[in-house]
Amino acid sequence: MREMQPPVRFPLLSAVKRAKAQWQRLFGRLRRAVLTGHQRQLRVRETLAIGDKRQLLIVQCGERQLLIGAAGNSLTMLAELPHPERPEGDAA
Repeated sequence: MREMQPPVRFPLLSAVKRAKAQWQRLFGRLRRAVLTGHQRQLRVRETLAIGDKRQLLIVQCGERQLLIGAAGNSLTMLAELPHPERPEGDAA
């Protein structure tokens, strides 16, 4: 009787396939962003240092404004702020 041989594995080929798949995903996202005119939705509007490695940030996400607390390696959403009124003549 013939002995069953274990399947031959090609780790380098497998790594190349994974890298190609990752590149295709990244390129697809980039292409969609360029074609759709994607603009960044997140903007840090203001920061305030309140101590050693601690700060408050006002972050705009689309039409929402969030108050974020940052300390060390953690971020916490503290509140959602009302959208400020735009001054007369501000077309943005």
